[in-house]
Amino acid sequence: MILVANHSSLHLASQICELGGHTLISSSLKFYNSKEVEVSIPQFHANECVLIIGYDGDSNLAFIELLLHAQRLRDMGISKIHLCMPYMIYSRQRQDDTGSFGALSLVIKMINQCQFASVSIADAHDPETFSHLNNFVEIPHNSLFTDYIPLVNEELVKRYGRQGIWKSGRSSNGEHRKPILIGADAEKLAATLQFFKLTEYTKDAVFVSPDAGSKRRLKFFLDVGYYGIALNKVRKSPSEVCISGKCEDFNRKDCIILDDIVDSANTVCRAAEFLKKCGAQRIIGYISHNLLNPDAVKRIEDSPINYLVLSDTNAPKPFVLDCEKIKIASVAAVMAKHLQNII
Repeated sequence: MILVANHSSLHLASQICELGGHTLISSSLKFYNSKEVEVSIPQFHANECVLIIGYDGDSNLAFIELLLHAQRLRDMGISKIHLCMPYMIYSRQRQDDTGSFGALSLVIKMINQCQFASVSIADAHDPETFSHLNNFVEIPHNSLFTDYIPLVNEELVKRYGRQGIWKSGRSSNGEHRKPILIGADAEKLAATLQFFKLTEYTKDAVFVSPDAGSKRRLKFFLDVGYYGIALNKVRKSPSEVCISGKCEDFNRKDCIILDDIVDSANTVCRAAEFLKKCGAQRIIGYISHNLLNPDAVKRIEDSPINYLVLSDTNAPKPFVLDCEKIKIASVAAVMAKHLQNII
């Protein structure tokens, strides 16, 4: 498999190629004084390739790069191009009163004009919106969240074997009984909890969505019997967020916040402050896409969050890597597996 990567996706594309033994071809950009961009791709001969377009803080540039790369590959005679955009630009465009998504609708139409063999997006902000993309494939939050964690839990395997079922529900006295899962899913969940420095059968883990929009990310944990709760969020202004919920749900619990995007970090930090006020023991965040700026990192450092796990769908900046509360989890293995499955 041949991967063509722009400069913003090299960190991820190089890992994918190393894992799968694929060929990496790096493009280059030339900027003119008029701000026009020219894309150069080394010549290669193939009928099919994967084009990985990364984001480096400028959605407009990423979009132009996407179109220019597609056209250049067509000019080179590549007949089948699979587009992979780990972070989908314009993904947070809001639907207006007329039902239009504005710029997002235009972006989707123009990507469709490129006639990609497939379009893969990691943890789309609103998958239904992107369903209008031709050959659209989403890599969901669940996969990013669990699949890169080594599925190793020999103690569980020795104790229960590799086959089994969930046992969950409520005990005779009405108390919630934690599930016991046997087999591959047990290993995955146990490894996930271990990654978060939680025990396999902790009674104190609550998976939290900071707003109703992220509720679907709780599904994996709800399906296997864990607590999952969505908070109520009201955005009074771009920089002011109010979070509310039932405090008794979080008292003396380990809380794991799940979301797709962090930029200003207002939402995740306000959620953490609310959970701490409710008596949460530990607060851990997992965010799919890192769009942090220096002010946001300072906000995280000053918050009650114990640590925040960010995937590397976007290459982390030095000021992000320098923050002791932030951990970076590579999704290269997930992406490599996904691309292998669709090609």
